[in-house]
Amino acid sequence: MRKISKEELSEILNTHKIWLYSSHKLGSRADLSGAELSEANLYRANLHYAKLYYANLSGADLSGADLSGADLEGANLSGANLLEANLYISNLSEADLEGANLSGVNLYKADLYKANLSGADLSRATLSGANLSEADLEGANLSGANLSGANLSGANLSEANLSGADLSRANLEEANLEEANLSRANLHYAKLHYANLHYAKLHYANLSGADLSGADLSGANLSEADLEGANLFRTNLFRAKGVIIFQYEQHLATAFNNNRYITIGCKTYRTINWVKNFEKIGKDEDYSTSQIKMYGQFINMINERLQGEN
Repeated sequence: MRKISKEELSEILNTHKIWLYSSHKLGSRADLSGAELSEANLYRANLHYAKLYYANLSGADLSGADLSGADLEGANLSGANLLEANLYISNLSEADLEGANLSGVNLYKADLYKANLSGADLSRATLSGANLSEADLEGANLSGANLSGANLSGANLSEANLSGADLSRANLEEANLEEANLSRANLHYAKLHYANLHYAKLHYANLSGADLSGADLSGANLSEADLEGANLFRTNLFRAKGVIIFQYEQHLATAFNNNRYITIGCKTYRTINWVKNFEKIGKDEDYSTSQIKMYGQFINMINERLQGEN
């Protein structure tokens, strides 16, 4: 680990500022790769496009700092204060950010592949378009964060707080969201194929158009969740709250959105449409007479509940 004195650090930052303001014609780009900077005071420092890969910045104060475009691959930022820092398009792949304060940071399109963000505070952070595939976010606070279009495939979000977060069109395929708090989260058109949502809190969540095929939602709370247009093919809803499930032979039926919608197999329609057309749909899908009868009884039961609620 390269030792850096306060005087040397000040000189590197000054020449870096000249390099930036002269359009890279004067001064020199800051190269702090592999530097020992733990507990360093870098409050509001200009480290735009700086080289900081594998640097030790644990416990450092980087609040308000400009780290946009910086290379922080493999850096140690555990416990660092990055409050409202700018990390736009920065490289943080495999960086250690455990317990770091990243509240209100700009991580738009940043690369956080396999980064350790366990226990980090990312509340109100901008992470739209960011790459968080296979990142560890266990127990992280992402409440109110913008993760629209982010890649979270294979990420560990177990017990994370994502309440009120925007995850619209995010890729969460095979992500671990066990016991995560997604209450009032926006998951419109999110990809949750084979995701683990075991005992997740999804009350009042927007899951319209989401792909939940093959996902595990056993024990999850889906009370008042919007599942309109969601793909529930082979989704595990065992003991999930806020939905009613029924299965006869191989076909799973699920009533959701306060009984306004029913999915049977891979077909989803409004309950009123099922009531009118279930016999024709069943025949078109080669259901047996007994299957049509049993699912018809389920559909009528749900419709009676729906009418009683109105």
